[in-house]
Amino acid sequence: MRLTILGLILAVVVSGCTGTGDTGTSTGGSVVIKSFSADETVLQGNDRASLSAEIVNTGDSKATSVKIQLLDLDTVCAQPGSGCDATETQWGITTGKKSDTISDLRINTPGEEAIPRQYNWRVQAPKLPANLKQSYQATARVSFGYSTTAIKQIKLVALSEYQRLKAQGQTLPVTTSQPSNGPLKIDVRVSEPVRIEDTATTFMMVIEVTNLANGNTFLGDDPNAVEQWNKANLKITLPTGLAMVDQTGDCAAITNSLTAELSKGKTYKIACEVKTTSTTVAVSVDKTVSVKADYGYFADTKLTQAMEVTGKSSYAVVAPGQTTTTVSGQIGGGAADTEAPAGVSSGNFQITTPIKDQNNPGKFIVTASFTQPSDNKGITAFEIAVSKVLPATDGGNWASLTKINPPATKTTGELITTNPIFLDQLSVYYIAIRAKDAAGNMGPVVYKATTTGQY
Repeated sequence: MRLTILGLILAVVVSGCTGTGDTGTSTGGSVVIKSFSADETVLQGNDRASLSAEIVNTGDSKATSVKIQLLDLDTVCAQPGSGCDATETQWGITTGKKSDTISDLRINTPGEEAIPRQYNWRVQAPKLPANLKQSYQATARVSFGYSTTAIKQIKLVALSEYQRLKAQGQTLPVTTSQPSNGPLKIDVRVSEPVRIEDTATTFMMVIEVTNLANGNTFLGDDPNAVEQWNKANLKITLPTGLAMVDQTGDCAAITNSLTAELSKGKTYKIACEVKTTSTTVAVSVDKTVSVKADYGYFADTKLTQAMEVTGKSSYAVVAPGQTTTTVSGQIGGGAADTEAPAGVSSGNFQITTPIKDQNNPGKFIVTASFTQPSDNKGITAFEIAVSKVLPATDGGNWASLTKINPPATKTTGELITTNPIFLDQLSVYYIAIRAKDAAGNMGPVVYKATTTGQY
């Protein structure tokens, strides 16, 4: 069976059989960073680069309170006393935030690949002294709140019935199991069936929590608070007729709320003695026990390739509000770059059929894909607009069109897919794209219309 629980609850339905018991399995799905990359990895001081993280929910419940952080790009001075100025050796973030809360991540439709959400940063390299070279390995951290609930059905069998079935060689009654997909797996193990001799029959219950995903649990709202790492709040709910034998210690605390510390960030295990209090079993009966874990979870991903910055002897002054810098190859002389990027090829420009946004009734989602056009010095960014008004190919009405978060650049001819584009209603929209280079030259506007979709 499947449990439907609002918010971030993953249901792990576990059960047992005669002997040690079968608890089911969990595959460790959660919110993960599918990829994290930079469009430029070799830079000079004050150059800019785009970082892009693709975030996807591989679990089976909607994820809320999802936060993305950019780490490890703080003040660095490789050679103190060699001219490094602390105020000049910091990375700047011109687009995006060092820590930002992004929208909810819904689960994907069964049988379909999960749609990733993309988050982009535009960063500016530090002004290192001339010939000083430093490598930077940025880290993206995604964090979110989660709950995992394990449901354990325990088969209680009257001793006389147990003896009758065993004497006749019949199959002893057991319960069933079903796996679930979440970063924490909870096992509830009982040797089944439990033979009831009187109203004070006791049996052992083992609860084991295992971190299956490649990340850490934490408590509270701050995933950077190291003292709260590797912890989760556990609570067991026993049905009428069952009670903990121990009235002190962890077995008593877990009936309310127990802060469990996962050993080495991976496992926590507790064994408790449970007793029947007023159970009368004529033949057999199922008792349902639930164990719930509430926790935050985070996972880190480093850049696929570190960024290497080399200092320069002088730096151009960037005027307030300017969004481009001098092309590195022009330092020390050379003609200014006045050549605009080519337009996106309309033949390779595709838009998916709109699908309903399950989280927002009346809204729809599309994605666009295209191959990166060429430029004599290299494309540094894209601008993407969504409009019901026909875009002008010469950019005449570009400023009035609604802009959306663009994808990171790649290499000429490489396929690029946009972030999900959210539409207010199911009607025709124009998706327009233009490229720009480091000197600020803008390519022509290329657009396509969406379809109305079929349902």
